[in-house]
Amino acid sequence: MEKPSFKLVLGFALATIALAGVLLVVGSELPGFRTFDFVLTQGGVIELYSQYSTIDLQNHRWLTSRIDMVFPFVYGSFFYFAAKRYASAPWVYLLMFWVVVGIIFDFTENVAQLNILSGQDDFALKTVFTRAKFVFLAVPVLYCSWKFLLDLMPGKKRRRV
Repeated sequence: MEKPSFKLVLGFALATIALAGVLLVVGSELPGFRTFDFVLTQGGVIELYSQYSTIDLQNHRWLTSRIDMVFPFVYGSFFYFAAKRYASAPWVYLLMFWVVVGIIFDFTENVAQLNILSGQDDFALKTVFTRAKFVFLAVPVLYCSWKFLLDLMPGKKRRRV
């Protein structure tokens, strides 16, 4: 398996950071600077939903349907290519699998959020998808981010683990 270049990984890292910044700026218009994305309980989602005005619901719908549907492709590409660059077999395949499954759960979470924001009762389903997203992305995010940061540091070449 050919290893992706550092420049490719860096490009997706910068794109991830930029798009995360856009999500934060747009999300800052919502009550308490909170979107549904980090709320892990059904009660928490219902409580946050009840605080939203009609404009908040429209803003959150716009944010989720446009920016948050693209975000998994961007951060997913970063972690996928970082896994290919920094991990050795068989771990690389496991990391890439976890990234892909995490992205699928992120998309399904976004669909559930859009359903909630349109008045449907998908609160329980949304929280299941959110938890699954974080479970599957935790290890690849921590491992790939750490290895990427080490790669940014000047000094001798580090061996691949």
